[in-house]
Amino acid sequence: GNYIEIEEIRSGQAPVKKGEKSFNLSYNPRDIYIKLTSTVNEDLRSGDSRTILWLLPFYSDGSKSYQYRKLYHSGELKLFGRRGFYIINIGASYNYENRHLSQGSAVRREKLGRVGIREGNDYWHLSQEGTYFEYFREGYSSVTDDVAGYKISAGVTRYVSSGQINGSVSFRHARDGEDGVSRQYRLELYPVVRAFGSGEASLKVEGYVQDLSGDGRVSYRLTDNLSGKSGAVWTLRADYKIKTDFRFTLSFTGRHSDDRKPKITGRGEFIASF
Repeated sequence: GNYIEIEEIRSGQAPVKKGEKSFNLSYNPRDIYIKLTSTVNEDLRSGDSRTILWLLPFYSDGSKSYQYRKLYHSGELKLFGRRGFYIINIGASYNYENRHLSQGSAVRREKLGRVGIREGNDYWHLSQEGTYFEYFREGYSSVTDDVAGYKISAGVTRYVSSGQINGSVSFRHARDGEDGVSRQYRLELYPVVRAFGSGEASLKVEGYVQDLSGDGRVSYRLTDNLSGKSGAVWTLRADYKIKTDFRFTLSFTGRHSDDRKPKITGRGEFIASF
């Protein structure tokens, strides 16, 4: 449900004043969905104090002196509801963290914005989406990450009697704070099949071609953790519900690229509920 929770902890012995607040608001009539979320965690140094404005959702005074400060804000707007989906989908988020260390500060900041359109019926869905992103990280290692870019994609989902088949194509462009540039063209296929009884099997395969330029170190944020000029990433997964409270899961994941050896990992898991 909707709520706002505010807490400040004061201590005569601790060198900081801890403050935590959470806010959640959702509104969902027939053809519209709105959701706002905010979480603020602060360790304010004893020499500073908070004002009455701190009671407001989303508010945090950046001019104060903090030992630790973490902010997360997000919003969603969905319009024109249909059975199982909305035609227009808009979302944005802001994630910030600052830690004061003995030799300076460690800062991490992420911004995301997304606009998508979906349409379809009981047998298929067509989606188109555009995303803008910014990633900044400093003080966590000897190198600063400063990456910004965008991604545009189009996908289709076909529903069949035994499951569904998903496919998409996308283009991603990213640039770092130096002269590094990554351009990626991706193709993804993702069928999900109800293969047996209470079991389900899925195979997700993504192939890509990448044009990468720049000198020196390349951040995984710049390449979205995809290496080389071309490659593929795939995941094979099977889930089987043996009994009501007992499930078995088996998965394999592979990563392939033209500049390094293939890497394949497997994992098996039994899940029991008591």
